[in-house]
Amino acid sequence: EMGAGLEPIALLFETEAALLVGILAALKTGRPFVYFEPTDPPARIETILSLSQARVVLTNERLLAQIPAELPSGCRQVTLDSLLERDAPRLPLPQQRGSEIAYINFTSGSTGRPKGVMTTHAGIVHHSDRWIRCFSVTARDRFALLRPALRLVFGALLAGAALYVWDHKRKGTLDLAAWLSQQAITLFYSGPTTLRHFLQELTAPLTLPHLRLVLQSGERLYGSDVALYRASFAP
Repeated sequence: EMGAGLEPIALLFETEAALLVGILAALKTGRPFVYFEPTDPPARIETILSLSQARVVLTNERLLAQIPAELPSGCRQVTLDSLLERDAPRLPLPQQRGSEIAYINFTSGSTGRPKGVMTTHAGIVHHSDRWIRCFSVTARDRFALLRPALRLVFGALLAGAALYVWDHKRKGTLDLAAWLSQQAITLFYSGPTTLRHFLQELTAPLTLPHLRLVLQSGERLYGSDVALYRASFAP
């Protein structure tokens, strides 16, 4: 549904393919999106919805309970399940300009109150191009995403790489090594805590001949993490 306003579309998904569908769908309407995770405290979700002035919350049926009972005035919830059950008309989609906002990322802010940081379409393209060149990402790469990292999502897709998602909050990391091997993953991204748990739980040496790059960000990385990484992965 499109209109003259540019109120963002709020996305509530776990780390799953549906999140990527929601991101691309929101951008194609010409509206920016704002994302929050089901594990976010209700107060944070309410604040983000209020500050962003989102008019739609797109989610899955199973996550409806995570949405605050009292939505801001004029905001409604829509499930991806219901949208996919019906035939959708082909809409004339707007052409995007680089200066337009693509998404709003809410950080915790120095005061603890969420603060919105806006990223434009041009910003996505610039960062993606730099990321693709820096790590020589090609259409032959298979990129595993263990946490929502929007800039890496766009970089992988714009390079033509395959994008695989693993929700470690639901699945844990015990079966992760087998999955990385089965999917012939070449690029792997997670936070240091997740990587630490993954490597500490290993019961056999890692054999991932396709893997060429392990990316870490979002939190503090310790020397012990680096030592564990070096002991676990091939040079």
